[in-house]
Amino acid sequence: MIPISIELENFRSYIGPEYIPLDFAPFFCIVGANGSGKSSIIEAMLWALFGKCREGANAVPIRTDAEQVKVKFDFSIENRRYKVIRTNGKSGHKLWLKQYDTEKKKFIELVKSHRLSDTQNKIKNILGADYTGLQMATVFVQNEASIFSTIIPSERRKVLAKLLGIERYENIRKKLHQKVSENRVKTESLQLQLNLITEQIEKIYDPQDEIEQIKSKLHSMENKRKQLQEEYRDIIQRKSELSALKKNVDMLDKTLQSKSAEKRDCENSLNKLFAEKKSKQDIISKEAQINIEYQEYKKLEERNNKLIKISSHRTELIEQISEIKQKISAVRSEHQNKISSLKGEISHIEREIELLSEKLGDKDEVAEKISELKVERQILNELSAKKKQFEEYKHSI
Repeated sequence: MIPISIELENFRSYIGPEYIPLDFAPFFCIVGANGSGKSSIIEAMLWALFGKCREGANAVPIRTDAEQVKVKFDFSIENRRYKVIRTNGKSGHKLWLKQYDTEKKKFIELVKSHRLSDTQNKIKNILGADYTGLQMATVFVQNEASIFSTIIPSERRKVLAKLLGIERYENIRKKLHQKVSENRVKTESLQLQLNLITEQIEKIYDPQDEIEQIKSKLHSMENKRKQLQEEYRDIIQRKSELSALKKNVDMLDKTLQSKSAEKRDCENSLNKLFAEKKSKQDIISKEAQINIEYQEYKKLEERNNKLIKISSHRTELIEQISEIKQKISAVRSEHQNKISSLKGEISHIEREIELLSEKLGDKDEVAEKISELKVERQILNELSAKKKQFEEYKHSI
């Protein structure tokens, strides 16, 4: 351990805070009169590190008029710089340990728990010594001989070993010696096991025949395995074929259902066509009757023309009959509607003929012709009804 600096506040005779640099290169000497506090600096180092002083483990080296004692001790070990801060007083006993970070260029706390015992153990591990050893090696109390010079040689050897780090290597040597002893025992045990196994191997018969039998069985089992693999592949292939056949059957089933529906539609359409054919055949069979009736209508029309010629002696009557002729021709082309209109016109003509008959004075002749016209009108009505029926059939087609 190389001290770097120490700061004292209310430690024994120091009122503080008082900063004291400690440069040990190459030599360092603290000079002062008796009672000036030279040994207090060393005691402050020990108190900062271990929290103990020569008055006792629980004693607090504080001025009688102060409320708190505080020591900051800066030192280095193995090129690592540390700082210990210890306080004690009315606010309680507190301890901090910090290490200097060269990258961040500041001190960082090493113990995060802030428990006094954890921090104290960390300091002891870093120093590799305890309070007693360090005190014996460093502190010569005024008017007293060093404790180190008064202890027995065996204890002195332990203290030196701890201070010089020899104790650490001695512990390592003991552990190595223990490990070697353990390995020797293990080696002897393994050798015994090896000898026993060797003896057992020598007693074992030659397994070559059994190996050949096992090889033969393995060969047979391998052939069986290959056969089973072939059968398995065949089963997989058949399964795939069955799956494809099932899909085809499903498709054919769907196609059959579709064709059945189409067949029903075709049958319905065929029935409709047969019914339509029968209906048209009925209409065609009636067409001959209609043509016969139409020929009769033509004859009646000719007779009507003759009647019109009979009444040609009057210009007015001729014009009226000519109008009737034109209307009858319209009935032929316009079918039902024109025939219906002719009925009203024929009635009108009849009234006009009656008027004309009265004017002409030839009542008997006119009456006869009126009777003929009535017969003609009845025939026209019948033809009109048949024409209407024909038109209805025609529209139904």
